[in-house]
Amino acid sequence: MWGANSSGQLGNGGGGNKEYRKLPIQTVPVKVMEGVASASCGFNHTVACGIDGSLWTWGNNYYGELGNGSTENSSVPVKIMNSGVAAISCGFGHTIALKMDDTIWTWGSNHSGQLGNGFKEYYSPVPEEIKLKEILTAYPSTQTVDVDGKAVEFQCYALKDAAGNDTNYIKLRDLADILNGSAAQFEVGWNDQVTITTGQGYTKDGSEQNTPFSGQREYKEVTAQTLVNGEAKDLAAFTLTDDNGGGYTYYKLRDLGAALGIKVDWTAERGIFIETK
Repeated sequence: MWGANSSGQLGNGGGGNKEYRKLPIQTVPVKVMEGVASASCGFNHTVACGIDGSLWTWGNNYYGELGNGSTENSSVPVKIMNSGVAAISCGFGHTIALKMDDTIWTWGSNHSGQLGNGFKEYYSPVPEEIKLKEILTAYPSTQTVDVDGKAVEFQCYALKDAAGNDTNYIKLRDLADILNGSAAQFEVGWNDQVTITTGQGYTKDGSEQNTPFSGQREYKEVTAQTLVNGEAKDLAAFTLTDDNGGGYTYYKLRDLGAALGIKVDWTAERGIFIETK
């Protein structure tokens, strides 16, 4: 290693002089350690991953970026993890390690939440495993449906399968609004879970045929059963939340048709269609 050594970041046992004008500068490479698989440099600290999966750090430790439980600088490599490390990366004052078991560990500066632990404390001087959260994403879409011979365009959201194919989901209240007054009308309610009562007129709440958000949205799978005329039904559904915390439930149209006794089908000529008569 070579270059500035103000915090001992070269790991050669020198440096650490806080008077910047007197800092020792290493102008030629110097061997610091052997058996290194990879290394990464932060602003003033260095991290190395050994070929045996061990993790070593040295240099500046103002934010605990060395991960040794202190904030004291180190001018020589200090072993932080004995084994299991697959990859490493340094930020300005924080460090990230990917272990061979696919877990992620972070430590150091966290004033902007860069450690990913759900907090914004000033720093964390010891490695902490980060629990990754899968972001479930729904994509905006439209679906034209033939309803008793009339073309109706629904503002949908789609989920993609592993092959990238879309499946559209329709907002429940949009469908209730469109079918209101027909033989297939139904009411929508809530009693700790979505309730549907067939044969009753639909009561609007102002959200019909309107999507109060745009673009891709994180969704939450609906795990509770839907009550249809008091009977619990397992229907595939998810909820999208607007910026004010309001929830909107989307269902597969064919699932709703089967649960409500409404004919939902497809032909090459009509496309997707609903017959209420």
